[in-house]
Amino acid sequence: MENWDFGNTFYFSELSGYLHSKLGSDLSSAVLIPKNSNFKFGDLYEIRSQPDEILISAATVEDIQVMSGVYIGIG
Repeated sequence: MENWDFGNTFYFSELSGYLHSKLGSDLSSAVLIPKNSNFKFGDLYEIRSQPDEILISAATVEDIQVMSGVYIGIG
């Protein structure tokens, strides 16, 4: 992956594509679920930074959960 630059936008679809290319059949799906209750599912799929900001991930290995399935309720 390339280094980030000021004002870049994070697209989860790029990260998901990268994971799928590296993990192949070991990964059927990757989903971002926010830990902060002020966010809802899907809010983190595109994160825009300001022209004077650089996005830096604070995620750790402890933030990753491997699940056998995901249910997303509607409503």
